[in-house]
Order: sequence, then C-alpha cells, then structure tokens
Amino acid sequence: MTLKVTLNSNKPRDRGGSTNSNRTGFQLTWALCKLLELHKGGEDYVMIFDYHDDIAIVDSASNPSAIEFYQIKTKDPGTWSLSDLLRSRKSKKKNLLSIIGRMYDSTKTFKDHAKSVNFISNAKFNFDLSSIPRSLNSPKICLNELKDGERRKVADKLKLEHKSVTLVPYEATTHFSITDLSVRDHENHAVSYVLQFLEHIGGVKEFQVKAVQQAIAAQIRAKNNYEWNIDGYENIIRYKAITKEFLDKIVNSNRSYADLSSRWTEVSQVLTSEGVHFSIRKEIGTRWKEYEVLRMDEANLTIQQLRVNINTALNKHKGNNADSLMGYIITVKRELCLDVANTEHFLTAMILIEYYEERKL
Repeated sequence: MTLKVTLNSNKPRDRGGSTNSNRTGFQLTWALCKLLELHKGGEDYVMIFDYHDDIAIVDSASNPSAIEFYQIKTKDPGTWSLSDLLRSRKSKKKNLLSIIGRMYDSTKTFKDHAKSVNFISNAKFNFDLSSIPRSLNSPKICLNELKDGERRKVADKLKLEHKSVTLVPYEATTHFSITDLSVRDHENHAVSYVLQFLEHIGGVKEFQVKAVQQAIAAQIRAKNNYEWNIDGYENIIRYKAITKEFLDKIVNSNRSYADLSSRWTEVSQVLTSEGVHFSIRKEIGTRWKEYEVLRMDEANLTIQQLRVNINTALNKHKGNNADSLMGYIITVKRELCLDVANTEHFLTAMILIEYYEERKL
C-alpha cells in the first residue's frame, strides 16, 4: 500500500488538539522552526499538522515514500520518567492510548513507511540506560538504549494496549529529544531561527524578519486548526499541510514587497501638513505596519479581495484632482462602499500603501 493511500485510508484517532490553543502554542512555534530547518536542507518535504500526530513529515508532495511522526509536549517544571510516558490517559468516552502507545500506533499503521517516531519536549528525560545510569544529560535518546528491564516495561504496556506486538524495528526508530525552544518566550525565541533562515537565503531587513515569521505562523495556525472532514491525499495536503513549494511562495512573496517603514515617515509628514491629528496619524501608522504583514498572506482571501477592490478604485480615480492626500483617500473609500466604522484607519493604511506601491506618492 502506498503512503498516499495509507495517509488517506487511516483517519486520525482523535483531533482534539485543534481546539486547544493553549496546548498548541509551543507546538506550533516548534513546527515553524522545524519547517525552516527542513527548507534550508533543500530536499522536498511536506509537513502535516494535527492529523495523524501533532506533526508528521513526509519526504515528497507528489510521490511520498517515508514519514516521520512528532509529538511535542511541554513540562515545566520537572522531567519525564518512563512511567509518565507509559501512563494511560483517561477519558469518559473511551480508553486512550499512553504516549508510548500512540507512538507505537504510528509505527504499526505506517509500518511500511514509518522512518521514525519522535517525542519532543523542553524537559529532560529521566530514563535508566544500558550505557549510563541516567539520561538527564542526553539531548536525544533512542528506545533501544534503555536497560532491558525498562524495555520489557514498554513491551508489556504495548501488548496490553495493542494486544499482540513486535517491538523490532520499533525500538530502533523511536526517539525522545529535548528542544532548546523556550517555553515562556518561544515566539520571540523563534526569531533567531527566522534570522538564520533568512541569512541562509540572502538576508532581509529587520521588519521583514517579523513579517516572514508572522506570515508563516499564520499559515501554520490555519492548517493546524482546520477541523472539517478530509477525503483524499490531495485534500490532506491542501487543508492540513505546508509543502516546500508553498513555503517558497511565502518567501518569494516577502521578497517582492519593499520595506515601507521609511516611506511611512514621509506619508506621516504629509498628513501632518494637512492637519491630521496626532492620535489619528499614530493609529494609521500602527495599521500600516499591520497591513505590511497581512498582505503577504495569499491565503487571506478577505484581504486579497480588498486589495483588488482598492486598486480598481484607485485606477478609476487616477486623475482625481483632490486638494489633499486625505481628500483623495476619502474619495477612494466612497468608491469602495464599505461599512468601515471599526476599521477606518486600517482601510486608510491599506489605500495609502497600495497607492504608494503602484503610483509612488
């Protein structure tokens, strides 16, 4: 059975993670960093979110043959013992697998294609190993490194949860790793990963670093939080995954947009000369920066359609002889016929940026 068929024919056991934003915040930041790491490697990949596991990575969008699974969990404070990972989870509706049981389930389901199953955490692992007494200083541990007695505990638990199991080659492909991502400040910590990535592909200015991070993070959240039923490998890719090709588009979109922070200074001076109050200029400036990021998100159909409508209105009033810049903006707003009571300044910023981009103020 091909990996495409296996992915589609074996639906996830549960998908409650999509609705728990607190639990997934750290997980999605880790995914962003892993995504950039994969992209720097240059090989094809597909990262699938909250489907068969927290994260699954396959080796090709068109013809996948190998898959890796990742559970990402935090623990603060404390360490992970083997008992923690073997403990069965409780639910009123059904029996849930232990962490080890879920990891094995991925191997069993994708036995012909599973390259590895991985448990990632910020906390250390307190295991009895065959080579050293304790694993607290080990950044990555393979299940087959545990003492025989500890491995027997795993085998007994899996036999209970999965009835009849064969641990080989499961032991050699099961890994427990520590991430250096900060639990309390993981989003800011991710900036360093973005900087390294952008330096690798040519480097960009400081504002664009934040723009790239936010644009990719928005896509990750959208894919992770999609909860509707999915049928077909192509739809798994479309709704639950980010491909190498897709990330290339995000990066190239960022490259195609100029850094407009210096331009805002000029625009602000024009608005000042026209008597626009400081508080209004400040709000428009905030929305200007916000829109610089949002317009890079091609999946935000609302924003992209509004961009089209704004440029249509700008073209229609190309020869307008308004007495002021704000007078021209008001004319364009009327053309759009929008109820913008709560987003007036954001719409002003959008029009100003699109006007600058096409016509150079």
